[in-house]
Amino acid sequence: MAGTLTWVIYMLCKHPHMQENVATKVREAANLKDDSSIGELADCFNEDALNKMQYLLAALTETRRLYPAIPLVI
Repeated sequence: MAGTLTWVIYMLCKHPHMQENVATKVREAANLKDDSSIGELADCFNEDALNKMQYLLAALTETRRLYPAIPLVI
Protein backbone atom coordinates (compact mmCIF):
# COMPACT_ATOMS: atom_id res chain seq x y z
CA MET A 1 0.00 0.00 0.00
CA ALA A 2 2.77 2.46 0.89
CA GLY A 3 4.54 1.70 -2.36
CA THR A 4 1.39 2.39 -4.35
CA LEU A 5 0.85 5.73 -2.59
CA THR A 6 4.47 6.63 -3.25
CA TRP A 7 4.00 5.95 -6.96
CA VAL A 8 0.74 7.96 -7.03
CA ILE A 9 2.45 10.97 -5.44
CA TYR A 10 5.40 10.60 -7.81
CA MET A 11 3.14 10.45 -10.87
CA LEU A 12 1.09 13.46 -9.72
CA CYS A 13 4.30 15.46 -9.18
CA LYS A 14 5.55 14.43 -12.59
CA HIS A 15 2.28 15.47 -14.28
CA PRO A 16 1.08 18.77 -12.75
CA HIS A 17 -2.00 18.96 -14.99
CA MET A 18 -3.18 15.63 -13.56
CA GLN A 19 -2.45 16.88 -10.05
CA GLU A 20 -4.63 19.93 -10.67
CA ASN A 21 -7.41 17.79 -12.14
CA VAL A 22 -7.40 15.47 -9.12
CA ALA A 23 -7.45 18.43 -6.72
CA THR A 24 -10.30 20.09 -8.62
CA LYS A 25 -12.41 16.93 -8.74
CA VAL A 26 -11.85 16.24 -5.02
CA ARG A 27 -12.89 19.81 -4.18
CA GLU A 28 -16.02 19.43 -6.32
CA ALA A 29 -16.95 16.07 -4.78
CA ALA A 30 -16.50 17.43 -1.25
CA ASN A 31 -18.23 20.77 -2.05
CA LEU A 32 -15.19 22.80 -0.98
CA LYS A 33 -13.93 26.18 -2.10
CA ASP A 34 -10.39 26.82 -3.36
CA ASP A 35 -9.33 28.43 -0.07
CA SER A 36 -10.52 25.59 2.20
CA SER A 37 -8.20 24.35 4.92
CA ILE A 38 -6.99 20.77 5.30
CA GLY A 39 -9.23 20.41 8.34
CA GLU A 40 -12.30 21.31 6.30
CA LEU A 41 -11.25 18.80 3.67
CA ALA A 42 -10.83 16.05 6.27
CA ASP A 43 -14.27 16.82 7.72
CA CYS A 44 -15.90 16.44 4.29
CA PHE A 45 -14.63 12.93 3.62
CA ASN A 46 -17.54 10.53 3.89
CA GLU A 47 -18.83 7.64 1.82
CA ASP A 48 -20.91 9.83 -0.49
CA ALA A 49 -18.00 12.20 -1.21
CA LEU A 50 -15.62 9.29 -1.83
CA ASN A 51 -18.09 7.70 -4.26
CA LYS A 52 -18.06 10.94 -6.29
CA MET A 53 -14.25 10.99 -6.60
CA GLN A 54 -14.08 8.98 -9.82
CA TYR A 55 -11.06 10.88 -11.18
CA LEU A 56 -9.05 10.10 -8.04
CA LEU A 57 -10.03 6.43 -8.34
CA ALA A 58 -8.93 6.44 -11.98
CA ALA A 59 -5.56 7.96 -11.06
CA LEU A 60 -5.03 5.34 -8.34
CA THR A 61 -6.09 2.48 -10.61
CA GLU A 62 -3.90 3.61 -13.49
CA THR A 63 -0.91 3.96 -11.19
CA ARG A 64 -1.54 0.44 -9.84
CA ARG A 65 -1.67 -0.81 -13.43
CA LEU A 66 1.62 0.88 -14.39
CA TYR A 67 3.45 0.04 -11.15
CA PRO A 68 1.94 -3.12 -9.65
CA ALA A 69 2.92 -4.14 -6.15
CA ILE A 70 5.32 -7.06 -6.15
CA PRO A 71 4.37 -9.74 -3.63
CA LEU A 72 6.92 -10.35 -0.91
CA VAL A 73 7.88 -14.01 -0.51
CA ILE A 74 9.48 -14.84 2.80
